[in-house]
Amino acid sequence: MAPRHNEWAFEIANHHDLKMGQRLVLLALAHHRNKSTGKCYPSLETLAKLSNLDRRTVQRHLKSLRDNGVITIEERFHSNRQLSNLYGFPLLN
Repeated sequence: MAPRHNEWAFEIANHHDLKMGQRLVLLALAHHRNKSTGKCYPSLETLAKLSNLDRRTVQRHLKSLRDNGVITIEERFHSNRQLSNLYGFPLLN
């Protein structure tokens, strides 16, 4: 993870007064953001493992982060099979 993304995730977490679980999920997402392409699509299992939260809790935190405008979530499919979501960071400059 590039330090810039780490710093950004902490700044956003503090600015939006995110709860601990939301912070952990946001940091896990920032950790998986490709610094060259900006793309980020870790699986729920990966996010759960990194944040030490269960899958359903990660899903709730992702929804909350999306609803608060911290991240975007784009569902991805290939041959009618769902792949991991693509996560965006609209507040990242």
